[in-house]
Amino acid sequence: MTCALVVGATSTLGKAIVRRLAFAGFKVAAAGDCPNSVGKVAEDNKKVGGDVTAFSLNVSNPEHRKELIQKVAEKLGGLDTLVIVPPQNEIVGEIVETSDTDFDKLFADMLTTPFRLSQAALPQLAKSENGSIIYITSCMGYTPSIDMGLYSVASNSVLSLTKAVAQSAAKKGVRVNSVVSGMVEGDGSGAVWDQTNGEEARQIKQHLEAMIPLGRLGRPADVASYVEFLASTRSSCAASSNKGEETCNTINHQHHLHHKIIKIATSPQSTTTTTKHRSQSTGTSIDITTGSPINILGQNGTGGGGEEGGKVEGGGETKKCMISAWKARESERNKVRLRDTDGFRCRAAALCIKGTGNETLVLLVSGGKDGGKWVIPGGGIEKDECAEQAAHRELMEEAGVRATIVKSIGMFQDDTRKHRTQVFLMEVSEELDTWEENEYGRQRIWMNVLESKEKVKQSHRQILDALMPR
Repeated sequence: MTCALVVGATSTLGKAIVRRLAFAGFKVAAAGDCPNSVGKVAEDNKKVGGDVTAFSLNVSNPEHRKELIQKVAEKLGGLDTLVIVPPQNEIVGEIVETSDTDFDKLFADMLTTPFRLSQAALPQLAKSENGSIIYITSCMGYTPSIDMGLYSVASNSVLSLTKAVAQSAAKKGVRVNSVVSGMVEGDGSGAVWDQTNGEEARQIKQHLEAMIPLGRLGRPADVASYVEFLASTRSSCAASSNKGEETCNTINHQHHLHHKIIKIATSPQSTTTTTKHRSQSTGTSIDITTGSPINILGQNGTGGGGEEGGKVEGGGETKKCMISAWKARESERNKVRLRDTDGFRCRAAALCIKGTGNETLVLLVSGGKDGGKWVIPGGGIEKDECAEQAAHRELMEEAGVRATIVKSIGMFQDDTRKHRTQVFLMEVSEELDTWEENEYGRQRIWMNVLESKEKVKQSHRQILDALMPR
C-alpha cells in the first residue's frame, strides 16, 4: 500500500487532502503540532474506513523534522509521498512595512521548513518506486498584491523551489510538483466572503464568483484532487510542474478586487464628535469623560452606531458595515466552537504582563459587548485547535500581539455565561500597529494591574486575582 505524509494536516486544506488520499487507498500519516487536533483528524478518517495515523511534532524544529520522517517510515513501513501544506498566512500589509519578525516567520513557514523537510524525507522517498514531493502554494506568487506583497514573494519562492528541488530529486527517482491554489471557500483565512450570514459578505462573494467562468470559488476538495493525482502513478511523468496555474489569472484578479473592497470598506467617511484622548504609547482611544474604551459595538455598552446606538470612532455607514462583518464572522464561528460534556463553552485567554510588583502592567482590549469594560484577550476554542493555539489566535485577532506561552495559570469557570476558560501567562514579542479587529474598532492598552481590577469586567477579575492576589 502507498504511504503518504501530510504536514499541516489540521488546516482546512490539509484535512481535505488527508481525506482524499485515505479514500484513494493511501496509508496516511497526518502531522500537526497540536496533539488533540491532529488526533481528531485521524479519528474522523478512521470512522469512515481511512487508514490514517496521527503524528504530533513541531516541524519548524530541525530535530523534530528528522524524527517525524523516521517515525512515519517505521510506522507505515516506508514513505512514498510527502505533502506540505503551509500554515495560514496572517501577514497583511505593504511589503515595505514588513517587520523583521514577520519576514523571518513567513519565509520559515513557506520556504525553509518545506525545503528542510524535503531534504530529510528524500532518502526515504528514493526507496519508493513512485516517490513524490508536493508543495501547496498560492497563485499570488504570479502577480503580487499590494496588501499581501510579502506573501506573494514567498509564494513565488515556492514555485522556484519546486523547479530547483525537482532537478536534483529526479536523479534519485523522486518527482517534485506543486499545487497552486487560488481563493478557496472555508480555507480558514477568515475571509469576509466566507461569512455568509452578512449581506455585505454575500454581495462580495457574488461579485467574485461572477468573474469566474465556472461561477464559484475553489473548494478544498478541488485542491485535494490535484494532490491525489500527483501522488498517484497516473502522474509518473509529471515533475517540476505547478498544477492549477492555468486558472490563476482569473483568481488573481479576485484577490485584487478583494483588497480594493476591503480598502474602501475601511476608509473613514466621517468622524464623531466624541471627546477622546489618543494614547501615544498604545494608539488606544479612550473617552476622557468616563475612562472607558470606545467600544467595538458602540460607546459604553450601547450597540451599533448612529444616534440610538452610540458613537463609534470612524462613524457613518462605513463603520456599520465593518461592525456587521465582524458580527457575521463571530456568529459563524460560534457554530463551530467547542463545548465540554457539561455544556460549558471551552475558551482560552492570553494574560500578557510586563514589569514587576506594583509596577506590573497587563494587556487589555476593549470589550466587544461588555458595557465599556476592558477585557483580557480570549475567546472560544474552535474545532481542530487546542487551547494553546486558540490563545495565540485570539491574542493576534483581538490585540495584534505575538507572544510565547510561559505557563498555564489554570481553568476559570463562569457559571452565569456557562464558560470555562484556560488562561495562559504569555510574554509579548511583538505588537503590530494595525490588526484584524482594530479595523472594526477594537483597541488595546497596557494598564497597571491594580488599576485594571476596577476597569475589567467582573468575570475577569478572578483571573487578575490569581496573578496578584489581594
